[in-house]
Amino acid sequence: MNIALAFSNLLPSPQVEFNINNLPPVQLFTTIVAAFALLAPGTVAKSGEETKSIDELYAAAVAEGGKFVMHHGGDTPTQQNNLQQAFSERFPEINFTLIVDYSKYHDVLIDNQLETKTLVPDLVTLQTLQDFPRWASAGNLLKYKPTNFSKIHESLRDSDGAWMAYKLFTFGYIYNSSALDGLAAPTSPTDLVNPQWAGKIASSYSNDDDAVFFLYTRYAKAYGWDWVAKMAAQNISFNRGTNVAGSLVKSGEKVVGVGTSGSSSPIKFVGGNGTEYLSWGQRVGILSKAKHPAATKLFVVCRP
Repeated sequence: MNIALAFSNLLPSPQVEFNINNLPPVQLFTTIVAAFALLAPGTVAKSGEETKSIDELYAAAVAEGGKFVMHHGGDTPTQQNNLQQAFSERFPEINFTLIVDYSKYHDVLIDNQLETKTLVPDLVTLQTLQDFPRWASAGNLLKYKPTNFSKIHESLRDSDGAWMAYKLFTFGYIYNSSALDGLAAPTSPTDLVNPQWAGKIASSYSNDDDAVFFLYTRYAKAYGWDWVAKMAAQNISFNRGTNVAGSLVKSGEKVVGVGTSGSSSPIKFVGGNGTEYLSWGQRVGILSKAKHPAATKLFVVCRP
C-alpha cells in the first residue's frame, strides 16, 4: 500500500474538527447535551423543541406500531450491540432493528431507496457528515428539535433540527505500553517513521475510511510528504475497518495502531496537547419519509 499515492489520488470528506485538547480518547456514549451544555449560548429552551415527556413519547411510539429501523455507520454488525441493548431494555415494547455497516455503503443505499421510493430506515447516523446537509436541503430529513436542542453547541446541530450530533468520536494513534519491549513510547507521529517501528504498526487503509483518511491528511500537512514517504516504507499492516488496528494492538500482535482510539490500560492514546488528531460529532437524522416517526423521536430525545 503506497500511502503517498493514496493521498495524491483522493481528497478527504468534510469533517467537523473539534480539537479540544482534553477530549477523552474514547468513543463517547454520552449525549452531546451533557458534553456541550456549557458551551451553548444560553440555557433557555427555544421554541419548537419537544415538550412531551419520555413516557408520552414512548406511548406514542407503541401506539404507532412499536418499531423502527436505524442504519448506523460502523465496522462490524455487532459494533453497536450495547446501544441496541440499552434502548431495548429501557423500552421493551419497541422492536428496535439496528443495522451497522460502513457509512459509505449506507449513504448510497439510502440515496437509491429515496430515488426508488423503497426507503427502509427511519433513522440514520453516519460518519459521512457531508450527507446530512445534502439530504436536508433536498427535504429528505425531518426537521425535529428534541428536548434541550438549544443546549447543543451550534456547530453540532442543524439550526432547523434536520440533524444533530449524538455522540463524539476521536481518532489519533494508540500504542500498547506492555508491548514496547524496551523501546521508548512514540509520543508524536514523527516518531512513527523511526525504523524501529517497521512491521509493528497497524492501520486502516487510508483511502477506505474517510475519517482515517482525514487524519492522515492532517498528519501529511503537519509533518510533510517526507513523513508520508517514510511511513509508506514502514511495512504497515493495513486492514479494513478501524476496529482491526485496535484489536491487533490490544492483543500485542502490533505495538502501534493508527486511525483508531482506545484508552484502557495498557493501551495509550496519543492526540491533543499539540499532537494532530481528529474528532467529530456523529450525526443523526430522521428521514422525512420515515414509517415510524414517533419511535425515532423517542430515540433522538433519549440518545442512549
